[in-house]
Amino acid sequence: MAKKNSKTSTNKRMSVIKNEYMISNKKKEFRRELKGLQKQVKSQPQINDIDMDNKVKHTGINFSRSIDSTRPLRARDKKIIQRALKRKRKLITDVN
Repeated sequence: MAKKNSKTSTNKRMSVIKNEYMISNKKKEFRRELKGLQKQVKSQPQINDIDMDNKVKHTGINFSRSIDSTRPLRARDKKIIQRALKRKRKLITDVN
């Protein structure tokens, strides 16, 4: 019985090792593919019209500011304005 148990335990250990080996090989292969794609993208001629370094400031604000526009809008101010707009919409829908 002891021989059978040792065989099954070694088989289980071997299967775990094989699975880990296969998973690591798949990861390596995936990384190689990604690197190949990155090399292809880098080798393509670049478009000089688009600047990737310069980011637009204050993105995501799609409502007009009633506050001083020189300073950046705080999250608190944004919430207050959004609540006011929501109240306005609610009043308009209630009247109609």
